[in-house]
Amino acid sequence: MSRESWLKDDSNYKLQTSRKEIAAAFVDAKAVLAKNRAEINDEDYYEFICHALGKCWNTLAAEDAAHIIKTRFKLTSYGTIYAWLDDVAGVDVNLLTDDNVQAYKHRWLDSVIKEFSN
Repeated sequence: MSRESWLKDDSNYKLQTSRKEIAAAFVDAKAVLAKNRAEINDEDYYEFICHALGKCWNTLAAEDAAHIIKTRFKLTSYGTIYAWLDDVAGVDVNLLTDDNVQAYKHRWLDSVIKEFSN
């Protein structure tokens, strides 16, 4: 998926895979998503969930998972989780650290893995 297709409005997008396949894509992404600043700087890990999904980007399940992230966090409007936390959740971004934002991403992934596994 290119950056251009990532940013386009795809409100008519239809999921192409099963919920369990999407959950598996999120599990794969969680395994390579950095947990903290040290891992962000490690080439074996990714700072962003969408980049972590990139390891299986050519699968339909990863595309579906990316669409779910984009839709739930309104990423065409906000771009990053920092902006979403600030504008939507009302979190003072001055209080955020890379470590606690990465922890939030892991908790969010845990919740969607559980949701899509059922």
